[in-house]
Amino acid sequence: MRPRWLEFDLGPGTVAEDYARSNGRIIHQVMTTPVISAPPGASIADIVDLMMQHRINNVPIVDRERVVGIITRTDLLLVLIRAMPKQGTTPPDDDLIRNAILAELQSQTWSGGDLIDVRVSDGLVELKGAIVDERQRKAAIVAAEKVAGVGQVKDGLLLSTDPFGDGFEAAKKAGTPSRVPLVLLPSHIV
Repeated sequence: MRPRWLEFDLGPGTVAEDYARSNGRIIHQVMTTPVISAPPGASIADIVDLMMQHRINNVPIVDRERVVGIITRTDLLLVLIRAMPKQGTTPPDDDLIRNAILAELQSQTWSGGDLIDVRVSDGLVELKGAIVDERQRKAAIVAAEKVAGVGQVKDGLLLSTDPFGDGFEAAKKAGTPSRVPLVLLPSHIV
């Protein structure tokens, strides 16, 4: 319920629209139009801008005219909470960022242990090494992005189609010019 003076300021059209949306019984009476959506590659900042600009709480994620997900304000709050540094901490330097990412990767069974290397320069993270499944790429990027101090993650991971064969040959067949074999041995084995 709004104060009466605010209703005069908003005008009868806005007040009537709010009433219909609040009391409607049919979907078209309560839904937001036009549909405000974002592509899967949109940044968190883009989503926040859309929500603020259009005063909406949810943004459907659409890929090739197909809804593939939805981002809610709750999702954004969870991202914000996880990204906030603990009280009293200072921003980490590149070595601390690298060590935190490596520790996270090595603690995950999907990462292949030492198969993924991390380079960090001024908060820019570069992931290098080999993966045998595309889902490892996404997980490695997420593992890097969640570390405090990371500004951007550059994906330099190579997909090995033949994890037990010759990495150089697999790179040639895949059309990936590389000086590094796609299948790397952990440093403690070499």
